[in-house]
Amino acid sequence: MMLKRLPISAFVAIVCLLAAAMLTWAWVLREPFPGLWAVFVFAVVGMLIEVSSVQLRLGGTKGSISFVTELSVPILFGGFWAGLIVGFANLASQGLRNKEPIRFVFNVAQRVLSVVCAALVFKALGGQFPPPILSHVRSLPFEEILRELVAFFAAAMAYFTINSLAVAAAVVIHAGRPAREILKSPTLMNLGYDIGASLLALLAAWTYVAFDQAVGLGRFVPLVIFLPIVFTRHFYAKLNTLQHLYVELDQAHEKLELALREQLEMMVRSIEARDPYTSGHSRRVSTLSKVIAMDLGLDS
Repeated sequence: MMLKRLPISAFVAIVCLLAAAMLTWAWVLREPFPGLWAVFVFAVVGMLIEVSSVQLRLGGTKGSISFVTELSVPILFGGFWAGLIVGFANLASQGLRNKEPIRFVFNVAQRVLSVVCAALVFKALGGQFPPPILSHVRSLPFEEILRELVAFFAAAMAYFTINSLAVAAAVVIHAGRPAREILKSPTLMNLGYDIGASLLALLAAWTYVAFDQAVGLGRFVPLVIFLPIVFTRHFYAKLNTLQHLYVELDQAHEKLELALREQLEMMVRSIEARDPYTSGHSRRVSTLSKVIAMDLGLDS
């Protein structure tokens, strides 16, 4: 058993080392501390979204919209603070869900690695923390707006690619499934959809910037706007339940049809066994009935 777990343990250790190395690099390039309120808002919302992830019927994987916060914080606060916020949110959520220790460590490390790398890609392509397009888009030249958007989508691609490849590699090593099968799974095939959906993260970042300097209850607006995202899990849960019931109903219908065919065939054989005169008669009638139906243009 220990030998079987050795490869996945080594892989998780490598992911942890990479996450620590990238977080250290991000510390050197860190932005100013965003404040306790920013850390609180994004850590709490990120934790709630991650806890509310739902079981997908396809492949038995978990699906969540945690990327909304995990792509917002890198472009708002830079890699180091984003890594800490996402790491804390995932530590809390994984702890609440009582994950197996090795999964607990892997999930936290690969999320931190993905977020920090996304922030570094964003910065390398000329992105600013936070992007000016979130507050002064009307006064910016088109070239600067385009540069910020290109940097953001490149960061989103880095985030989703690293996250997907890390999870796929872990499944290949742990479950022994062929790499070709994993690469065809929805995790990577939906990469284009995920990048398009990352516009939600840009919207979330804009909401935070728009109300960050508000006074009084106005500062709670981002929290109030983000929290409904958490409750979308109920919609996805109901959708998954309906999908599951539909699949079960379809399977039951097929089984019932098969059972009826078998019973009819047994009945025909029983009649033919008792009366040689009618041997083949039922089958000939069935064939003639089918030919007549086809000639009348009836469907199957």
